[in-house]
Amino acid sequence: MTHHPIITSHRRSLFGAACILGLLLCQGGNRTALRAADSGQGAIEGTWDLTVVGSPFRIVRTFKAGGTNIDSSNFTPITFTPGPLTVSDGHGNWIKTGPNRYAMTLEFIQFDPVLGRLDSIGKVREVIQLGPDPNSYVGDFSTDIFLPDGTKIISLTGGRVEGKRMSAKP
Repeated sequence: MTHHPIITSHRRSLFGAACILGLLLCQGGNRTALRAADSGQGAIEGTWDLTVVGSPFRIVRTFKAGGTNIDSSNFTPITFTPGPLTVSDGHGNWIKTGPNRYAMTLEFIQFDPVLGRLDSIGKVREVIQLGPDPNSYVGDFSTDIFLPDGTKIISLTGGRVEGKRMSAKP
């Protein structure tokens, strides 16, 4: 059986186009799956209700798209200064380091209202793992406290937080 050269060439072109289209669809599907894994319920963005393991301390932490975060907590001041201090909320940044893994750094200030001056600055570093349920969270953290001139005066390691994603309830 003889094949007409134009029809054979046309079939090869259609076959090649179909192969390219198939590859593009597969690639697009993979990109969509990757985006889905980094968004919505599978991502760290959102607000979390955290407890510091073995303590009465609680943290409400919000991770915002773009890599920033804000903490509010009931921590008492961490300093050698006697007397009352005011502790600010924590502000910082986070990055994704792997599947369901993140690293976060935040800073807070401790103000001495009696003397009317900055007492110290705290820096928290945390490694975070979302659980198999993307609404659970475990983090291991360390905290360093610095004088305003940058001298480190306290270093605490081995802290752990656990918590759940907060959700809207009607």
